Parts: sequence; structure tokens; C-alpha cells
Amino acid sequence: MVTKAGKYFSENGKEKAFAAYQDKAGEFVKGELYVFVYDFNGICLAHGSKPKLVGANRLDVEDVNGKKYIREMIEGAKTKVSGWVDYMFVNPETKAIEPKSSYYSRLGSNDMMVCCGIYKK
Repeated sequence: MVTKAGKYFSENGKEKAFAAYQDKAGEFVKGELYVFVYDFNGICLAHGSKPKLVGANRLDVEDVNGKKYIREMIEGAKTKVSGWVDYMFVNPETKAIEPKSSYYSRLGSNDMMVCCGIYKK
């Protein structure tokens, strides 16, 4: 889904892509799978599950174990272009805190990243 989101961004531009990423009936939100975008300062730019997070600085948000997972994804995207980060998060389908692994990849002008996570049930 991250690769598909990156291609959509390249072909359609930021404004259209971010709207598509947040369309709950669209191609970038499928049950517990959804795309989210952060800039490298930790600002949420698009979020397929919780659009109310857009504009919020979440750089130092911690999971239940104290892991700053957004910061870790950003640091990874700055140096490795793409990769995985494991953390604990509330599954929107089950409402339970579950292990999650999110894949991130640099997006656009390399000052933001697009991500999508899977729950490891």
C-alpha cells in the first residue's frame, strides 16, 4: 500500500494524494490498513484512520511501552529511505492494544514519509 500511495502522490500531487489517503471509502483505507503521512518534524499531514490528527506534532508520542515510534520512523526514513518499525497501538477494528509493525518510505521532496502498518495478531 505504501508503494501504491507513493506512486499516487507522484502522479497526482500532494493535495489530491492526501485527500485520497483520508477517504475512508477509497483505495488507501482497507479495514485495519490505512495510509498515514508525517513530515520530518513529526507533523501529521494525512491520516486514513484519524484525520483529526492532521496538523498535530506527534514526534514524541509514545506507545504503551514508552517507544517514540514516530520519531523512530522519521530517523529511519532520513537515513534508510524505507524500513519497518515495531510498536504497540490500538487496532481500530478490535479496539485492543496490539503489536503493530509499520512500513515507512520517503515521499516527495524527501522531507516527509508515507506509512502503513499491520497488526501482528
